[in-house]
Amino acid sequence: MRPEDVSRRLARGDGALPATNLWKPQYIYGLHAPKGAIRYIGRTQDPAARLGRHVAYARPESKYPGTTQKDAWIRQLLHLGKRPLLCILEKIYPCAPWPRRDCAGGTLMSEAEAMYSLYVDEREGRWTLHALKLGWPLLGHSPEFRASIQQCSIDFLIEPLDSLRWLALADLAL
Repeated sequence: MRPEDVSRRLARGDGALPATNLWKPQYIYGLHAPKGAIRYIGRTQDPAARLGRHVAYARPESKYPGTTQKDAWIRQLLHLGKRPLLCILEKIYPCAPWPRRDCAGGTLMSEAEAMYSLYVDEREGRWTLHALKLGWPLLGHSPEFRASIQQCSIDFLIEPLDSLRWLALADLAL
């Protein structure tokens, strides 16, 4: 579910969010070739399973082969007899197990769980911006966007979200 969908549902007050297993820690991870730089940043609860899905989706014989730059990069690695490697960039723990509400026969995500999920999304985005600022060759970003990020004076991993320094980044997006 996209963050804007979560925000919209929370704003409506219906709390109709799908149940997920947010009792487990989340991981922000990077994919890289053996002896290579990180090319992709993502998030998951199960790093080993997620790496397996990345490889499975990239295989041409997959029922639903991926069409992204990441999938093409993984296909190229597989063609060379290599596999991507996954490294953990950050492990994020939930603060506590939150009470869940039942509605219409299904268990729903609590507001606290939704906020935790949004926080993990934020950390993934911050890591992506941090990596681009450092010049990591991440897939799927234009040279113009990379250059804009590298010119920012923001320390993306720690700058408070209410800081006015983010306005410079917002201006670049316009």
